[in-house]
Amino acid sequence: MNSIGSPRPFVYENDRLTCDGVDLSSLAETFGTPLYVYSAANLRGRVELLQREFAATPTTICYAVKANPALAILKLVAGSTSSAAASSSG
Repeated sequence: MNSIGSPRPFVYENDRLTCDGVDLSSLAETFGTPLYVYSAANLRGRVELLQREFAATPTTICYAVKANPALAILKLVAGSTSSAAASSSG
């Protein structure tokens, strides 16, 4: 178990690397490489952990869009966080 109380998202099952039970080799065959794979359960769990830890304090949890602007990730965290932060130089 990891610090958010759930199994690690990336583990070997029957000598195959998986993420949340999905065989990463099959994803690579379907979508090609390089391929970036994220655990939705782990991301949600991390947000929930922050919300729990700061529940007693007025807090705004923000996602830094610049850290990873992938639309799927933005949709995932949009329902969980209070805000998103975006900035540019200049």
